[in-house]
Amino acid sequence: MKVIHIIFTTTGYKASGAVTAAQLLATELNKSIDVVILIMSQNSFKRNDSSVPVHEVKSTAGLLDFSFVPKKVKNLFSSCDFMPYIEAEKPDLVHFHNPIPPLALYKTAKSCSRKNIKYVITSHGFNEIINFREAFNLSWLYIPVIKYLIHQPIKF
Repeated sequence: MKVIHIIFTTTGYKASGAVTAAQLLATELNKSIDVVILIMSQNSFKRNDSSVPVHEVKSTAGLLDFSFVPKKVKNLFSSCDFMPYIEAEKPDLVHFHNPIPPLALYKTAKSCSRKNIKYVITSHGFNEIINFREAFNLSWLYIPVIKYLIHQPIKF
């Protein structure tokens, strides 16, 4: 069996509990099944400092990737193209860690669903999901966007 662990994270937050939990889980599972880790990053490169293959994949906020755009808005709309890695590895399952940034989760879940690739989602931060607007200090205008991007992948 082969499992790809995808760690969604906002760029620059690699020292988080979710990232650590996902990496520890993948490392332990790698003792009995084939595991690969993909993680959102500022640049794309393969790390060789682990027993588990770790690919950092460049993320972007697309049209919002300008210095004058507030970081909390960029983080909401950051995304990453994990599909070339997923298609190359041909996993039996993709395990998404963290539903934040929500656009990255939405796009990857939708692509997996279209290609009939099974996935599971683990949220390591329930407070952030339940109280997303407050946790990230966003205006009420973001509520419909957040609900769609985070809740829709569960329904695919």
